[in-house]
Amino acid sequence: MFRFDFVWDLATSKPGSGEETLERATDTVAFVPSPDLTSYFGLCAVLTPASESDSVGLSAVKSCVAELEAEMTILRTRYQADVEMPRRFLVRTRSAAGAFSLDPAVIDWLYERGALLVGSDCSLYREDGRFTELASKFESLSLPGLFGLNLEHLEQGYRYNLLAGPLKVENSAVIPVRPLLVS
Repeated sequence: MFRFDFVWDLATSKPGSGEETLERATDTVAFVPSPDLTSYFGLCAVLTPASESDSVGLSAVKSCVAELEAEMTILRTRYQADVEMPRRFLVRTRSAAGAFSLDPAVIDWLYERGALLVGSDCSLYREDGRFTELASKFESLSLPGLFGLNLEHLEQGYRYNLLAGPLKVENSAVIPVRPLLVS
């Protein structure tokens, strides 16, 4: 038997309310570079970097990861807990400062650390409907990603489980997804 404290629907505008916003739900997509879907299920860390500009940079994300690693070190040494950094990361870019994009260097750094998946509340598309530079980065690394997520009510942490099985769509690497985060 499993017990979950919270379940967040990352594709809705109001988590837990059950009220869908069609515009928001259709904006939540997965980039699936291969048919292997294991990257979309499992332990996940949520990173909430502070940003003073309109883009979340590498130093802010490194700081978040360092905070989580310090917390895990305390759990390992004080309580002999068997914890490790998840290999799936969701990065919140929207903040009070209005940040809304993610520096592609963040994707490189997380990929070098062994990330299986990186997600964000950023859109995969520019206003003209074409892919962003971020989408090109995911494609060049063949790294699975989630975009257009609703992360505003989540706290930074590593004790989440991601359930985000994308639909199977022939001949398309970008498909709709209904991601859930469980704690």
